[in-house]
Formats: sequence, structure tokens, C-alpha cells
Amino acid sequence: GNLSEASGLELEVEIDHPVVAILRRVQERSADLLVLGTHGTSPPDRGAGTLATACVRQARTSVLLVREPHAGPFTSVVACVDFSATSRQALEHAVRVATQDGAALHVLHVFHAPWHRLHYGAPTPQASPDYQKQYRDALRRRLEAFYEPFHDELARLEVRYALFDFPGHGRGITEFARQVGADLVVLGTRGRTNLRALLLGSTAERVVRDAPCSILTVKPDELEDPASTGPTA
Repeated sequence: GNLSEASGLELEVEIDHPVVAILRRVQERSADLLVLGTHGTSPPDRGAGTLATACVRQARTSVLLVREPHAGPFTSVVACVDFSATSRQALEHAVRVATQDGAALHVLHVFHAPWHRLHYGAPTPQASPDYQKQYRDALRRRLEAFYEPFHDELARLEVRYALFDFPGHGRGITEFARQVGADLVVLGTRGRTNLRALLLGSTAERVVRDAPCSILTVKPDELEDPASTGPTA
């Protein structure tokens, strides 16, 4: 059609199970990005549909889930950082998208402060204002050290850095995205070498399910042994 001729796209139709056919094409073409709409037959008020979620879980590549009715450049990008190697890749991708699209960038670390879990009537040093300030300052320094390798690129962007205290990393990411009106969330996933299908970390699983916007999930360069890693975003 006119679209394929004008843009150089190659259009193909296959009769097969959608997930099987899509993943086969990704593997055959050694694709480094799979782009899908978030919804097939799923209700529009939910996150990714079953097809999109299955592809994110199983594809051995990064996946961009585009939420309807988004079109055109992204304007507000959230990069999720948990200090893992995969979240460094996510930050790199987010910087690239924000640079290309002229978007605002939010570098986000979600945490649940330890003093929220203290029992009432049992004061401890962790509950003191001094400790809370030291805790936040330490997180801020760690975040600054994490994004330092991207200093030159970030200096050319409109960037905000956020430490977001919320009970639950996945819910914190989706809530932050709503608050800032983000139209793209970028986060890393965790692969598992001892399973036939790749699995998302629990945080990424929730974000894919509940995010109010498009999502770019970044797979690790090398699939990690789950026994050797902590939780990732």
C-alpha cells in the first residue's frame, strides 16, 4: 500500500498463534526492538493486554508498548533507576529518546523508607529527623553517582531528578508517571537463564500491567542468574 511504499516498510501477514509468530520474526531478523500496541481486545482502562504482556515476558529483546491514542514524539519520559546494570541501560535508552524527541526527562528512584515499617511506641534511631535526612542524602548521592556517566547528554536536556517514597516500587512508578503526566516510562527487566521463557521482575510486571502510558522495557545484555541478583526495576 501507500504507507509501505512511502516509508520503506515491509508488511507481512501470517496465520499462526500471534505470540509464536511475532517472537519467531524477532528471532529470525535479530531485531533489537519490538514495537506493539498495548491493547488488543483488553479494556482500554487497563495496562498492556495479554498479547503485549506475553511478548514482553518472552521476547529476547527490548519492547516498546505504545498506549493508545499516543502518536508522534514523546514529551515526558520517566527513566526508572534502581542502581542495577539493567537500569543503567534503561537510563541510556531514556536519554536517547528524550534527546531525539525533545522531551522532558525524569530520572526516578522509588524507595520505601525504613522508618515507615517501625512499630508505633517503639522509637528507634531510624525514626529521628537526622537519620531520615542522612538516609535521603545518601540516596541522592548514590543517584548522582549513577547518572554521572551521562552528565554531558543530561546537560542538554530538561531533567528532573526524583526520589519517590512509596510503598511498592511498581505502584510507585505508575503513580509517579500519573503525577507528572508522563507519556513514556523506561525500565529494565530481569531475565532468568533457568526458565524456558524469560520472566519480568515483579516491579516491571506491575508497571506493564498498570502504567497509564507507553512503556519501553529494556532487557539485560546478558541474561542474569536469578540467584546472583537482587530485585530490579
